[in-house]
Amino acid sequence: MKKTSTLLALTAFVLALSGGILASSASDITGTWVGETNVPDVFEPDMLTLNIAKKEGSYVGTISDSVGYASETQCENLTFEDNQLKFTFDISDGYSVETIYITLKVAGDTMTGVWENDAGDGAEITMQRKK
Repeated sequence: MKKTSTLLALTAFVLALSGGILASSASDITGTWVGETNVPDVFEPDMLTLNIAKKEGSYVGTISDSVGYASETQCENLTFEDNQLKFTFDISDGYSVETIYITLKVAGDTMTGVWENDAGDGAEITMQRKK
């Protein structure tokens, strides 16, 4: 009986440890992510590239798009919690600066979510991690 309870306790410990290792590796979002979204008055999908790295224990990133609003633009206020990535970045049309808010749910090598601005424009985003 004592051997059985010891074996069960050891098995539970190993399962808990391996689950923690899997969860921590699944939540690493570093890398290059590519995807697309739609932009008002643009007739083709806007192709996005998001580069995420870790710096001093926190995530940092840059974003670029095919329309030309962002080119290696720094992601600001970047947070990643409970598999949800949030950040902002500014774009300029030469006359005014606009803040874009991004919220993405991470599931493995896929991110899905939305972008929006203060004017109420927005669209869905789908991204895949480049391997």
